[in-house]
Amino acid sequence: MALRLAASLADELRALDRDAFASLAVDAPEIAAWSTAAVAALPAGATASVERDNATPAGYLIRIEWPVAGVGLQRLLLSVTT
Repeated sequence: MALRLAASLADELRALDRDAFASLAVDAPEIAAWSTAAVAALPAGATASVERDNATPAGYLIRIEWPVAGVGLQRLLLSVTT
């Protein structure tokens, strides 16, 4: 599920971030909505966030973390260049 969620946002970032000088901010409504939906779809205690670098074109790092009983915290990082 985490991989599907991250891939979905990566596709959306590539589609929305067409202008290298007008990249999406990490607090954009589209990213906030994705983060809320991702946390709701994952186990309790999960987090989902996006970081952006200052490069042109923008690069994003999608980070999803969730707890797994007996294993600890699992993490998925997906780097996206637009």
